[in-house]
Amino acid sequence: MRTRTIVALIAAAGVLVSLGSSAGSPSRAEFVGSYRWKGDAVGFGGFSGLELADNGTDFWTVSDDGLIAKGQLRRDPATGVITSVEGFEGNILKISTGEKVTKIYNDAEGLAVAKDGTIYVSFEGYHRVAMYPTMTSDAIRIPRPQEFNGMQ
Repeated sequence: MRTRTIVALIAAAGVLVSLGSSAGSPSRAEFVGSYRWKGDAVGFGGFSGLELADNGTDFWTVSDDGLIAKGQLRRDPATGVITSVEGFEGNILKISTGEKVTKIYNDAEGLAVAKDGTIYVSFEGYHRVAMYPTMTSDAIRIPRPQEFNGMQ
């Protein structure tokens, strides 16, 4: 899943950024290309969530092992095709008491970044959503809905 997921996510990001607008109405999505991202940084791989900034280049991602990272997509100016990934910076997420996430607590699956920069991460294993003021902050607990108890 690791390689396929990140290739698919980056390809999807390329498609989303290629969406143009004229007078506020969206255009058709068009496939502009794919990019296979490889890296040897500690914790690299297993990415399962991707958030792409409005500028189409800055991104955040989370992994199955609790890594959160950010970077920039470099694109061909003429085609919008991704040519490289730069500025990769990552660290392991923390729980609210400051320890790094481990075992059933580390399987980050999705994320959303609010306009103010607050990061929200969803997790499998022990199902929950946590809030992070920054990538290096301790988690801020969000009340866990009772319905999460019945999740696989």
